[in-house]
Parts: sequence; C-alpha cells; structure tokens
Amino acid sequence: MNVASTANLYIEAISPRIPKLWLTDKMLYTQMNNGRAQKVSPRAFRLVMEDALPGDSRFMNLDGDVVPAGSSPDWLAGAVTPSCIASSTNWTELVELVGAKADDKVSIENAVARALNGLIEMEKQWTDALLQTDGQGTLATVSSVNTSTNTYVLNVVPFGARLVQQGQTVDVVNPATNIARGSLTIQNRFQFIGSQQSIIYNTAAVPGAAAGDILRYGNLTNGAPIGINGLKYMVSFSAAGNFFGIPRTNPFTQASGFDNGNNQVTLPALALIKIIRQNRLSEEALTGSFWYTHDSQLEGYKELGYDRQLYPVNGKATGLDLFFQGSITVDGVPIKIGKNADQSAWFLLQPDGFGRVNFSEPYWLLINGQKVYSYMDPNTGRPTTQLASTHVNPVQWYCDSAPSQAVLTDVAAPAGHEYGS
Repeated sequence: MNVASTANLYIEAISPRIPKLWLTDKMLYTQMNNGRAQKVSPRAFRLVMEDALPGDSRFMNLDGDVVPAGSSPDWLAGAVTPSCIASSTNWTELVELVGAKADDKVSIENAVARALNGLIEMEKQWTDALLQTDGQGTLATVSSVNTSTNTYVLNVVPFGARLVQQGQTVDVVNPATNIARGSLTIQNRFQFIGSQQSIIYNTAAVPGAAAGDILRYGNLTNGAPIGINGLKYMVSFSAAGNFFGIPRTNPFTQASGFDNGNNQVTLPALALIKIIRQNRLSEEALTGSFWYTHDSQLEGYKELGYDRQLYPVNGKATGLDLFFQGSITVDGVPIKIGKNADQSAWFLLQPDGFGRVNFSEPYWLLINGQKVYSYMDPNTGRPTTQLASTHVNPVQWYCDSAPSQAVLTDVAAPAGHEYGS
C-alpha cells in the first residue's frame, strides 16, 4: 500500500485566499453618474439648448432712418430616451444547496451570493465601457479570424480587448450594414498593453465573420443600433451624422478639438484644444473641467517633462526617483485616468454639460414576484432546477453642451504601448 493507492482518503488542502484576477474600472461612470439626473416617461426627453441671443446690430441714422427689425434668440432641440442594460447570472439547485444553504460548510465561498453581488459590480464596469463608445454598442474591431483555434485577433487601438469581458456574449456585426452575423460567448481575453489583443470563444463559429467586423454589445437592434451614448458620440468635432437628432452641420453640436495625425501628444496640441474651447464659451461655463485619458497617454505626457526635471542634491542623496510624483495636471486642470479609456485620445470634459435620464433606479427583475426564478423547459413548459436572476438598469446619458467639451483624437501612444510599435 502506498500513497497513490490511498489518494481518495485524503482531504485536499485549500488556500484560504482567493486572488481576484479580473480587472474592472468605473472612473468615467463615477464622474458621469454624479451629474444631473432626471426621471422620464417612455416618451422622448427633450434637450433644449439656447445657441444665440438677439444678435443683429448695425449703425442707424437717427435723422429719418428706418428702424431695423433685428433678430431673436434661437434655440436648438434634441431628444433622448433611456436604453436598458440587463445583467444576468444563473446557477443550479445543487450549487445553491452546497454553496449557499448548507449549515455545515462545504464551500470556501458562497458562490450564489458572490455571483449576485458580482452582477452589481460588473454592471458598473459594463456601463463605464459603454460610456467610452460611439452610442451603437461598438466594443472592438476584428483584425483577423481563426476558426480552427476559436480566436479573434482585435485591433489594438482604440480599445483592443479591454471593453469586453470573460463570459460576455457579444454580437459579431458587419459594419457595412450594422447587421449581426451571429453571436459568440467569450471564454478568455488577452488585453495586455503593448501586446497582440485577442479573444477566445467557446460557442459555435459565426458564419462569415471577417476582418473589419465589429464586436457589439449583445442584443441591440440591427441596422440602427441604439446603445448607451458614449464619449465617441457625445464629444466629437465631426460634421457628419446627428447629435441627438440635430444635424451635426450645426456648429453648436460639434465639440472642440482636432485630429493629432497619429503623433505623440505635445504641449501645443493640448494647449490648442483648450484654447479652441475657451474661445467658444464664456469662462464660467467651463469651470470644474477635467482631462480624461488612458495610462498610455499619461505616460506620453510625462515623457514631455523628463528632460526638464531638476534634482538638487544637498550633501548626500538618500534616493532618486526619476518618475513624477503626486497629482499631475495640465495647466492646473486635473487628469482622470480610465482603464477603459481610448488609448489614442485626450478628452477635456465639463461634467455639468452631461446628464442622464432613467425610468427608475436600477432594480432586480421580478418574475412571478420573485427575484430568483427558474428556467423553464422549452419542450414541457415545466420549471427546471436551473435558477437565474437579472439586474436591470434603464438609463441613458446625454450631452446638451457640446461646445464645452473637447477632444484630441488619433494620438500615438509612447513606444511599446501599442502592439508592434
């Protein structure tokens, strides 16, 4: 008799520590969620913006001249209605028995409670991710497809695989039509900064998937998807498309900023978008602003100052730290760093220019009056021993002051921060 033959008699040793190997971020969500909020009905919430005071002024001859008619104030009107984020999890009756209800402890963590609490935590991550996007739920762009290994390689910029999550089901969409070819569930993601970014899926291959396709937040309407309005939609200097129903050819629907031509950030570039913005609105409309960007761009900004640092040494030096310490600002304006942020952009945001609307605060969906409900067998119509729960957040963000926002796009990251650079 040896140890191998008696292996089934021994109790496993289990580490009491469970490392958290996932990454979530809610920096932008926190900033945006603290702003104006309005409860609304299912009808459109109108956004009224005043873009002009009486502006007609001219010389007049008081000796019998015709009095000019003058002009009137002018208003723009857009509209927004809430969208809905639904986050679900499921488990079986056996999991509940051994992981939640058992008096004698047979599990090192309550898996059901952890899953339900995790929904709330991940909902903030998903909302933060969608707040980075174009309002159509676009999470990533496919660079290549390998069905033999169930792998999609993704474009590194602007987001790579950072906005998708393990276990998430996403739609694979033809960008020419905005129609989904199918959907897949992500088993693993590789989102290392400076490396190739990819996902591995564990569902059937999507027919026709190809380079250039996009991964879209699941279950949005084909053809004209309406997701959470993100920075790429609300803060844009483009004249194409519309701004909450108002044609972007109107200058008051366009944010300030410009394309940096895939060059690394410079002080003149940051100064220019700041100056463009402050020459469009009065100073009081811009107070409380902050810069929002990614770690890679913060590093690019730091590199501008590496050769300007002075290290006075009086007597014997006790140490040397060549990196900047403490809070870092741009012309006194604070920088907020988002792990989900566009790796190739700088945003100069005025939080008072944003708001959100919702039907209600987030809530647990009740099925037959119960937060926890059974899956139903499609063949018999009878309940199964598989249970589920869904958390719902009916919300939408809007911006009613585009000129108070600014963006510097197409900014190259420092060497090594993008794959192959």
